[in-house]
Amino acid sequence: MRSILYPGGKGVGHAWAYLPDIAETFARLLDREPELPHFARFHFAGLWDADGTRLTRSIQEVLGRKLPVRGMPWWALPLIAPFNPTMREMIEMRPYWRHPVRPDNRELVAFLGEEPHTPLAQSLAASFAALGIA
Repeated sequence: MRSILYPGGKGVGHAWAYLPDIAETFARLLDREPELPHFARFHFAGLWDADGTRLTRSIQEVLGRKLPVRGMPWWALPLIAPFNPTMREMIEMRPYWRHPVRPDNRELVAFLGEEPHTPLAQSLAASFAALGIA
């Protein structure tokens, strides 16, 4: 890894979630399925990064080196999109990177008692190991 590609705008907050934490949340909800209302809706708040610097700084700390942080070249995605379905999906997600979206997990916490959270450094280290990034 030579740089960090960050899709969010400067100063725009974003919520991040570690997939095993979400899986744990689903498992806990399924364990209590008989108690769930028919149309329950819970939001997973995850890790809130108010301006994008917490995540990028943590990535650098876990990797043990300073990396340049680059913005997403959103202008290029429409050029790639006809040939790449992932880029088409990224274009659809752009509004969520221009404006802060902070899920409210109060109902989830009220139901489960807590929202599972792996410490950021630990989740990043595990993710990098799984991806073979050192």
